[in-house]
Amino acid sequence: MQDGRDAVMSTSSNKLPGRKPTLFSDSLPGIIIESNEIYGNNRGGMRVRGSNPLLIRNCNLYMNGRSGLRLEKGATASVEESAIYLNGTSGVDLLDAKRVEFKGVSVFKNLAAGFRIRTTDKTPRVHSCVSISDTRVFLNGQAGVFSAPAAGSRIELDILRSEVFENKKAGIRIEGSTILSAQKDSVFSNGSAGISVFSRMADLALLDVFENKIFFNQESGILVNGGVTGEKGISNNWIYNNYKSGIASGLGAKYRSIYTKLGIFHNTIVANGSSLDGAGIRIDNNGTMEIENNIIVYNFRTGIMTYHCGDASHNLLFANGQIPAYDPERDYAFLIRRYQYGGCPASGSGDILKDPLFKDPDDYDFTLFKDSPAIGAAKRLSMPYFRRFHQKDMGPLLLPGPTVQGSGR
Repeated sequence: MQDGRDAVMSTSSNKLPGRKPTLFSDSLPGIIIESNEIYGNNRGGMRVRGSNPLLIRNCNLYMNGRSGLRLEKGATASVEESAIYLNGTSGVDLLDAKRVEFKGVSVFKNLAAGFRIRTTDKTPRVHSCVSISDTRVFLNGQAGVFSAPAAGSRIELDILRSEVFENKKAGIRIEGSTILSAQKDSVFSNGSAGISVFSRMADLALLDVFENKIFFNQESGILVNGGVTGEKGISNNWIYNNYKSGIASGLGAKYRSIYTKLGIFHNTIVANGSSLDGAGIRIDNNGTMEIENNIIVYNFRTGIMTYHCGDASHNLLFANGQIPAYDPERDYAFLIRRYQYGGCPASGSGDILKDPLFKDPDDYDFTLFKDSPAIGAAKRLSMPYFRRFHQKDMGPLLLPGPTVQGSGR
């Protein structure tokens, strides 16, 4: 066999002039495929073209020679409560798809990426919208989710309330002009970074990474080499126990000249690093940084390592660089202070060097006791996302993404 559903699934566009294609959630789908087992095909399990809305529900797509599901050439589809696994390349391969949403899907043990999302230079200025929610992406042979638009086009990628874990490479890897919104996800135990971003000046990624738990990844929790953040920025996350830095940018000489503009706000960044890379936040490249209202503690080498010293203020730092305490009255206070701030001669405005008083850090609970020095000590931020919070605390202003079921973390 060739693609298991290639002939059936090739559809023509029914788009009206000036009308945006709709998903099944906006109107009735054109085609429904429900409760099917699709497996053992020499090529793909299912291949979809065209903008006629498609709903795939309660299906298993597995052990196909290439991808389990391939959506291309303007495909408009929704995939619900299905499993895509043990396929010969990616679990899901999207190429110039128009609008696709995944909800309640498991994508695992595929030889390449779990999701591979691309556009081609054959279709310039294409805009591909992909939504992944309440989904588990794990044990894939490359990245969990990989997005790489061609020059001149872009991919809008939303990942919500999902678990991305134990993939061989990055949990989420972004290249080029991708607009990423990652909210309330758990991204953990991946073979490289939890979230990695690589883009050039002509096609910079736009990032909002907020309300997530990012932990136990084998490189940095978040690595950004070229990109800018939106109004939410990198905010309200718990980022802990990653093998390298919690948040890093510009690591490696070839990335130091790539422009990066990051807003890093209201995160709790704990116990990252096991070597010289082990800062809570490490910024090595050019660009503009805002680092405010974070709690940064117990990181291996230092709390904040950056040459953008004036860009950090109103952070709480404690016991970074394996220094147990800071006492400003002691003769060695300056040396200890420098462990909190690698590369900066002094603390930022409004900074606090005290124990944040986590409730149960040994069990990865970084909520604060009511007498924590971080409570009421934050700087008010003017962006609309932050104005909706009434409290004025350092660290996350709400509990980040869901705890992974059964993980104890």
